[in-house]
Amino acid sequence: MALLIGVGPAIQSEVLVLSGVHTPVVVTAAHSSKGKNDRVSWTCDLRRTDGLPLPHAFLDGSSGCHGRSDVGRTLDVLVDPAGWVPPGVPDMDREDLRQGITLLAVATALLAAVPVLARRTRPQAAGL
Repeated sequence: MALLIGVGPAIQSEVLVLSGVHTPVVVTAAHSSKGKNDRVSWTCDLRRTDGLPLPHAFLDGSSGCHGRSDVGRTLDVLVDPAGWVPPGVPDMDREDLRQGITLLAVATALLAAVPVLARRTRPQAAGL
């Protein structure tokens, strides 16, 4: 299960690479939060410049939000037209995509094989 959870960001990036549309947005607000190790992370609220609704109207620190200095700045982000994944900046590091998709395929195959292998190794009831 950890493998399936770990490849989520890779799949989100893949969706943006394959179907993302370059969209200009304005950063309207920035919010900070502290993690367990007292590290500050930022989340920026977004609004499309053309006024159309934006599903997942936020950008986190790993995707390009760096703090209050970003408020009022116009960014070009990749937006999933279907609204399944949050926006991302076009120059995000996507080197792990192929590895993540391969890992997901292997994990899925292993999980599918578990019931088949369990049935084959189960001792047969006497007389049946």
